[in-house]
Amino acid sequence: MRGSMTIATLFGTKVRAHLTFLILLAWVAVSEALSRGAEAAVTGTIFVLLLFASVVAHEFGHVLVARHYGGHARDILLLPIGGVSRMERMPESPAQELAVAVAGPAVSIALGAVLILLVGFPTAQSIESPALEALVPRLAATNLFLAAFNLLPAFPMDGGRALRAVLAMRMDRVGATKIAARLGHIIAGLFVLLGLISVNPIILLIGIFIYFGASAEAADTELRHLAQTIAVSDVMRSNVRTIVSGASLLDGIELMLQAGQHAIPVIGPDGTLAGVATKDSIIRAVHRSGRGAAIKEAVTADVPVIGCNQKLVDALDLMQSNSVPAVLVVDSEGQLSGMLTSETLFDLMIVQRPFAKRKPQVTLPHAGVSVPSSG
Repeated sequence: MRGSMTIATLFGTKVRAHLTFLILLAWVAVSEALSRGAEAAVTGTIFVLLLFASVVAHEFGHVLVARHYGGHARDILLLPIGGVSRMERMPESPAQELAVAVAGPAVSIALGAVLILLVGFPTAQSIESPALEALVPRLAATNLFLAAFNLLPAFPMDGGRALRAVLAMRMDRVGATKIAARLGHIIAGLFVLLGLISVNPIILLIGIFIYFGASAEAADTELRHLAQTIAVSDVMRSNVRTIVSGASLLDGIELMLQAGQHAIPVIGPDGTLAGVATKDSIIRAVHRSGRGAAIKEAVTADVPVIGCNQKLVDALDLMQSNSVPAVLVVDSEGQLSGMLTSETLFDLMIVQRPFAKRKPQVTLPHAGVSVPSSG
């Protein structure tokens, strides 16, 4: 994710912090210093760091259980409102998903219980105290709250995933996801309302996060369901325009506008594929080097390749696991025959039904480009 940096690698998984997390630390330190003094500023900053260490432990509960079932986490991202385990693939067995969902809250409950055994049950006075010795009681109470909050039965919270898993034991996964997502929207609305009434931006942001998280989960589940029955060749863009690596960024912009493409395969001097230039990468290169620079400055070289007869769900997995907006499609001889982009998947979600017929294939201007095929 842009604006984030790796702060550690644990159990083979990167832990990344978004730059807004550093802003949170600064805000806590300054606000505590102004209201309660330097000691409170130090204590508050240490507490936030310990809290996010607890969040990392919570997320690793998910990551390690998912790994046990064959899943893999791309990384753990720390944001001001909490942590997110960005999974490349989640187990779809309801029992396995249930185990992954409850693993995080279980870690938080265990941490809270251990801390309570060490220092006793936290009191209102100890939780509110800015003193250094009150850190552990505050952390114990916060871990228990973290577990309870995440068990809310709403996507994208752990409770929403647990609810979907339980419902999926009795009904199809898409229907179970829709129910959990609707409940997520209702709870998100309550958080937004509470945030507005209390003039609390954090509660408001949490409500917005829950709403869009629930919507994204519902859309992704429905897309994956559709993608299991559709071939890549049925939805790929076949009339793909390409550009040579010596062309300028301005040429790339003009070609995108003419062809209506959000990604352009770039051909190297030897006629082989050098990679893909996307709309975003071209814009960044223009800001960095100007419109007259060569388009090769905007090329993403590691673009996944997939066979045209493979299922769309395989292409979706490639795009998600590699964090790329496009995959190139090749025929049985390894020749470029099309491209699949995130915009194509968005269009498919609007249609919300499998394509009954294959799109007519159009001869490419650079049909001789050969790409190593992954299938």
